[in-house]
Amino acid sequence: MPKSETTNIKAKRATKAVKSATSPYFPSKPYMRTLRDQSPTSAPIAAWSASDDELLLRMKSSGKKWIEISPLFPGKTSNACRKRHARLVTHAQVEWDELKERDLAVEFVNAKVGFFKMIAGNLKLEWRQVEKKA
Repeated sequence: MPKSETTNIKAKRATKAVKSATSPYFPSKPYMRTLRDQSPTSAPIAAWSASDDELLLRMKSSGKKWIEISPLFPGKTSNACRKRHARLVTHAQVEWDELKERDLAVEFVNAKVGFFKMIAGNLKLEWRQVEKKA
């Protein structure tokens, strides 16, 4: 291919890229358009508040989609909402009261007995003997 044709093709591609980047329909996803339109000198986005977290959890538990939830939080994208929700759910602290601790202990003992009974059955021994040895 001659050098002039290669140059023309590159110029057309560059022109096409500039047109698509300046098009009002770029990018194709509506929630990304606001990101493109934000100026880099705009004020920093506020941190998540406790009421924001509560609203986010309530909206997601009601079955809303991220694209429907994000407009409730100005300056936050649907991706930011999704990541915040994941962080809240993963790092949620369980409230341990006496009843939960007792239930945990009972479940642990039941699982332990079942575990040692299975091993003892394979070795044809009493499960308590296997537990002591382990």
